[in-house]
Amino acid sequence: MAQLVEGMISDIHAAPLDVGQLSWIDDLPEAVKTIHNTIASSGGGIWLVGGAVREAMRGRQPKDHDLATSLTPDDVESLFEHTVPTGKQFGTITVIIDKVEYEVTTLRCESGYRDGRRPDKVQLTSSLDLDLERRDFTINAMAVDIARRELYDPHNGMSDLAAKRLRAVGSASLRLSEDGLRVMRAYRFLDQDDGDDWRTDMELELALIERQDMLEGVAEERIWQEMLRILGGRDAGRVLARMARDSVLDKILGGKTPEDDRRIRALRSVAGKKEASLCMAVLLKDRDGDAVKASLKRLKAPNAFISSCIDYHSWLGTSPIDSDEGLIRLFRHSVDKKMKGFLNMDESWQKECADIQPQAFAELRQRLRELPANKCTEPIADGLWLMQHTGLQQGKRIGRLKAWLHRIQLERDLDNLEQIEEVLCSIPWQHGEVEGWPTADWP
Repeated sequence: MAQLVEGMISDIHAAPLDVGQLSWIDDLPEAVKTIHNTIASSGGGIWLVGGAVREAMRGRQPKDHDLATSLTPDDVESLFEHTVPTGKQFGTITVIIDKVEYEVTTLRCESGYRDGRRPDKVQLTSSLDLDLERRDFTINAMAVDIARRELYDPHNGMSDLAAKRLRAVGSASLRLSEDGLRVMRAYRFLDQDDGDDWRTDMELELALIERQDMLEGVAEERIWQEMLRILGGRDAGRVLARMARDSVLDKILGGKTPEDDRRIRALRSVAGKKEASLCMAVLLKDRDGDAVKASLKRLKAPNAFISSCIDYHSWLGTSPIDSDEGLIRLFRHSVDKKMKGFLNMDESWQKECADIQPQAFAELRQRLRELPANKCTEPIADGLWLMQHTGLQQGKRIGRLKAWLHRIQLERDLDNLEQIEEVLCSIPWQHGEVEGWPTADWP
């Protein structure tokens, strides 16, 4: 157990606030008030900290209520009937009241992060100042004294909240080097689920690029949990575009993803409205099913997520829910041919496909209904015309070329031979193995 550093609580100047800005204190859960009153009555200092303060100061209901105290972990355990020493070596005791868990952590400072994950040394302290100084971002480095109704904000987190700005506490490069997962957390915090365009300050922007190597030392499971939360965010498309620009997405998924890629733009239409597995299917739409599965296995994604993602992927293919009208046309033709009426699904068809994820179909049906019908769905160029214009003899190459032209005809909504002839002159049908040529079948 780290030694307690003796000292008095730092005299941090409390930020001046209107009375109404802390009115949410009255609505704190009764269990939080009980923990506060119990510790305060025993002579300990206690503050609400971290995400709870950030959310409450924005007028939102916190999901968790973490508390910091000047008491030692042993003291906290002695005060409450039901506790769990979840991180006692780091000062954290979980207090359980009415089956709800609340983390109560002794004020601490940290030093040395040789593994890029955990501090080499943790010192318990009675200094609130030192405790807030070790935190990652300014918007998470605020504390509220519930009894005095005062906000402690030594790193100007409220100013950053107002500016929609993500800024590190102290040196951005140092903060990211202490824990590689903070790279992922930074991108996640750019989506605050408020529809606003959050940005990093310049120092953090540069540090995210310079210290992305820290991700190499982070367990895949931890990266996956952050990636899952990013995918499920309201503004996932914008955040993933930023990750692609910074080359962080390449480190996580492999390959090369430019920030203006259609996969990224497609996510803007589904993020926040669809489940994360659909977003991942869109993101990986240009890979085959085996590659998708391999990438998710490497990230230690749960089997249920992998199954759902592959299910979406098999139907989305190259993602007809994006802005590429041609892909939607091709999808409509293929499914209409195979299932005889995708737009007018009857009850028997729905039962037959009950195992397919319904959300993808709902999105596609809407896009399909909005798109005018193709002028001509049957192949305009027949085998005889192709032989006359290419010099090829009847056989497999002619058949595959016909299918290739039919696909382009459907995608571009062509309706005459002159247009087909222009296409014929623009594609490399004279070279390559025919097995690699596109067909009019989905996907």
